[in-house]
Amino acid sequence: MDGQWELICHHSYIGQPGIISDYSPQGHSHGVAHGMTAGDFHRDGAAPGSGAVALNDLASFIEIHPTDAWATLDAVKVEFLLRLDPGPDPLWVTLMKCDSFEILMTEECRLQAVFSPGAAYQVGLEVEDPDLFPHEKWTTLGFHYDGSGRTRIVIDDRTVAEKFDAAGIGPLRPPAQPIIIGGGMGEGYGGALKGLIDDIKVWRPDPDRNINQFFGRPVDGKTLTCLRSYVRRFEEALERHPDCVQLLQGAVTDGIERMRREALSKDPATRERLRQLAEAYQSSWRANDIDSAAFTQILVDLSTLLQSVGVVAGPQLQQVHDSECMKIVRSEIGLPKCDPELTALMASLSSLPGDLHRGDDSDAS
Repeated sequence: MDGQWELICHHSYIGQPGIISDYSPQGHSHGVAHGMTAGDFHRDGAAPGSGAVALNDLASFIEIHPTDAWATLDAVKVEFLLRLDPGPDPLWVTLMKCDSFEILMTEECRLQAVFSPGAAYQVGLEVEDPDLFPHEKWTTLGFHYDGSGRTRIVIDDRTVAEKFDAAGIGPLRPPAQPIIIGGGMGEGYGGALKGLIDDIKVWRPDPDRNINQFFGRPVDGKTLTCLRSYVRRFEEALERHPDCVQLLQGAVTDGIERMRREALSKDPATRERLRQLAEAYQSSWRANDIDSAAFTQILVDLSTLLQSVGVVAGPQLQQVHDSECMKIVRSEIGLPKCDPELTALMASLSSLPGDLHRGDDSDAS
């Protein structure tokens, strides 16, 4: 996975039978085995010594108690490495389920994933071609929800199903109950998995992805040190002015998030153009080409596109810019003049059409 994702759960089923450790960096999503014996844990999986587990009974399942990492699933990626035994498949098999999502295997190896953004809405998709998922072969299954209405099923790194649902935009409902691996559908319905699971991984978006991207431009060490100092001064200024923090949180939740939802609910051509502009923006940022006319044009095109489809900034963003506390913060921290490209970008924002910007009124160093 790329640096935009954080691994929050990794079960590999190696070591002492019955002890299900979490090998993710946080190491807090350990599994608890229910209805299982030492014979359900195998030394060899996809490779000698890699470990594997069999959940071959409806009463056999693994329970994970959710940590804070599971409470902030803006998006999620779940991956299984497993092998099916030969023979007829059960009617329903639960691979993993919780309040946030449910991943199932139906008869003839059909795959189904359901994700739950918000309190009442669900988005999902399925794969109905059994030939995509053969028996007696170790196969990697991936189930993705991007937080922007798009779901995918991936088999051995190949996307086999993809769906967009504009109503399904937003973070997943946090799991209030334990995450369950295996165990049928509940109340005796469904069947047990006939095969072995070698590996299970779950990712969420990296909480630090935005700040990592901000520092991700190819600048020299002196400029990077200066930028870190600039960000630290900004954070310290916010600590001195907590009313600004509340304004910023409201702008993100009610302003920027609302604009994102509205933009993604537009027609396919608009969504595709937004994707292209986002990729161009990120590419230019990574190349430190942010003080160029081409980069300014990307921002102009983005602003123009949003306004053309009726997506405009609400009062929250304007209130942040015009607030007295933000004026004080800007006067205290000034501009990052040690980074001429970023300073030039800030100055160029005043040329954007419409009300998606406001020029900075500070000239501090």
